[in-house]
Amino acid sequence: MLPETANDVRVWFTAVFIVYLVARKGAVRLRGGAAPTNLARLSDAAMFAGSVLLLAGIIHPATLRAVGDTTGFLIMAGVGGFF
Repeated sequence: MLPETANDVRVWFTAVFIVYLVARKGAVRLRGGAAPTNLARLSDAAMFAGSVLLLAGIIHPATLRAVGDTTGFLIMAGVGGFF
């Protein structure tokens, strides 16, 4: 069930990324607060998805091997955090 190949990692990352964005938008609507900027939302979603995959790698070592280098996740989160 957990990703074991690089392609599986891309699919999982995209799915978790989208679920995070939808859940965050729903939470903002329920609370009625101000929504964060688009770049901040994308940065948060990228960091969340990357973190979920790294945590899954602790449970399933094949996932960690499939994730490989985490530079891409860190760059996306860092650029979003910078702005």
